[in-house]
Amino acid sequence: MAPAGPPRGGRNTAAAPAAGSYGPPAWLDLIVRSAAFAVVSLALVGLPLALLGELRRLPTLAGALAVFTVLTVAWQRSTRGPRPPAGRAATGFALLAVAVAVTSGVVNSAQHSSHLLVDGDPAVYAVTGALLARTGELTVPTRVDELYSGNISLVFAGAGYFPTEGEPTLYPQFFHLLPVLLAVGEWFGGVRLLLVVNPVLGAFSLLAVYAFGARLVRPAWALLATASLAVLLPQLHFSRDVFSEIPSQLLVFAGLALLWDAVQPRTAQPRTVRPRTAEPRVAEPRIVRPRLAAGLVAGLVLGGSTMARIDAFLYLVPLVAALLLLRAGRTGIAVLAGAALPASLALLDGYLASPVYLDSVRGPLVQTAAVLAVLAVAALLVRHDPAWPARLGRPLAWPVAALVVGLGAFAAFVRPVVEVARDIPDRTNATIAKLQAAEGLAVDVPRSYDELTMRWLSWYLGPVTLALGVLALAWLTARLLRGRDLRLAPFVLIVGLATAVYVWKPGIFPVQYWASRRFLPVSFPGLLLLAVLLCDRAYTWGRAAVPGRAVGTGLRRAAAPAAALAGASVLAFPLALLPGATLPRSYDGLVPAFEAMCGSLLPEDVVLLVGGAPVTTGLPQAVQGYCGVAAASAGPTTTAADVTEVAAGARAQGRRLVLLSPVPDPRGMPAGAAFRQIYDVTVPTQALSLSGRPDEVFPYRLRLFAAVL
Repeated sequence: MAPAGPPRGGRNTAAAPAAGSYGPPAWLDLIVRSAAFAVVSLALVGLPLALLGELRRLPTLAGALAVFTVLTVAWQRSTRGPRPPAGRAATGFALLAVAVAVTSGVVNSAQHSSHLLVDGDPAVYAVTGALLARTGELTVPTRVDELYSGNISLVFAGAGYFPTEGEPTLYPQFFHLLPVLLAVGEWFGGVRLLLVVNPVLGAFSLLAVYAFGARLVRPAWALLATASLAVLLPQLHFSRDVFSEIPSQLLVFAGLALLWDAVQPRTAQPRTVRPRTAEPRVAEPRIVRPRLAAGLVAGLVLGGSTMARIDAFLYLVPLVAALLLLRAGRTGIAVLAGAALPASLALLDGYLASPVYLDSVRGPLVQTAAVLAVLAVAALLVRHDPAWPARLGRPLAWPVAALVVGLGAFAAFVRPVVEVARDIPDRTNATIAKLQAAEGLAVDVPRSYDELTMRWLSWYLGPVTLALGVLALAWLTARLLRGRDLRLAPFVLIVGLATAVYVWKPGIFPVQYWASRRFLPVSFPGLLLLAVLLCDRAYTWGRAAVPGRAVGTGLRRAAAPAAALAGASVLAFPLALLPGATLPRSYDGLVPAFEAMCGSLLPEDVVLLVGGAPVTTGLPQAVQGYCGVAAASAGPTTTAADVTEVAAGARAQGRRLVLLSPVPDPRGMPAGAAFRQIYDVTVPTQALSLSGRPDEVFPYRLRLFAAVL
């Protein structure tokens, strides 16, 4: 007799496992958790010490080790309990994910940028890290009276550093989690190790994406998303240079994985109640206590991204909204308390060490605070109504899902036709016009190209992956509003809001790869995970088809191969771009050039940069950070008499005044200043592009000449 099967024409109950039925092996979680704890611990200890001007090797490392130990013990005790074994398949895919991450780390470390000349954000981070390692201070004293005879014609601030009126102090731009990490690299391996900190962080970030993805989908699909991210051109480009998006990405996805576990309800162990009568014993569920310590730790890691980037404050809004949907109670309050600590430290960092930068981003911070206040009021109003999400969300579920799809389609197909965005600052008009003319575009300044942001995403992810990601976002939003898969709420809302904000207004100079960094911490990995999640669900639904069922059988049978094909395109598209995309080792050759520059200087020298850019703008703090020598630049009104006065003051203190110039015969120098060549290198840099993915290398010749007065 044939084995019994489901009745013909009956309803098939097989479905994809619910979100939360997957998970990576415990050892992989330990690796990701330890990397995130190490970054957060160094930041929580290193930033306050740097603000005090006392960032030193021993207290920083000892304090970070103590915080790391506390976080580890608190997490382990709060999440103590049985964990199902991963199984051979999960272990095998986890090992493959480690192989992908290690390969990425090794290749990107070997191909790392040598971005030492301060002509953009990466070099500001690198120089600040070098200065921190050398001096222990975030701010930079000008020493104008001590070393430069109080000459008011000189300029002490280079690119990325701001003076404050009335103070002989310079402030480095941005928040400073990454410079603290770079300083640790400098301590142990000099500038060469400093430059590979980000490639190493990028490898751990890939593991964090896998660890979180393995909670959403089957291991094979999580590996597919991780491998796709590893070869994504922006991920490669920004991992090889010194960008804060990489540590932010690591902390966001490690934090999401920790949050996933922190809000996981514990298995209720029944306890036996002995009634007073002779009735049988009754089993009652044991009351489950909130995971306060786990919530606090998850919040610390997720909120730790605010110490790296101002953008990460935006993630707090969907985080609070998700905790409301989850009705996380005291665990949710612990998460927010944990996130509040690094966020407060980031604001203190900006206020004390980068006030000009903090003032420039005041508007978005105020808007974020206002939305958080509204959510806090909403939380108070609904705290005694556990049924509010389903009651309010159910009627809106599918209309909101349709709205998400409609807005995505509008942004991709309609907005580029009906809008021409023009909101780039005037100071960039000349650069925009030059690039437009070089690419054969109509010269139109100050065009910002905001209307093309969906195309930016598709240039790297591919149209199939982008469409799958938007559809998955719409579908999961509907499920959240209907009260289903609520543990996905933090991920879905953070990815959805961050992507929507930067698709609408990226607020960045619109050249590639530069502009794609807006999508790097959250949107690129998030859309990849959403795409494979939809493929996973479709594949499972198709494989569960009931043979012989008349209605829907053809569609179900087609779903599995269609999902497999779509999943293959998720990896195939970025993989196919690699041979045609030029990813040179940017600024290769600059490290030995800078070593020659520093080797030509004595510790007691006083440096004056002359001859114009890029030396006068890109080298002042670089000379201080890498060479340990005071530096200033000649200003527009500096004369030969000023240079002679500064040289006389230096001689009176037993010092030399050394002039550094990009040309051998700068104007306005004292008679007898003989310049000799220090270096002459041509370094490769990625060409800039407004209309597509960059595919050319721009040769950048850099020369330096020195004269001793």
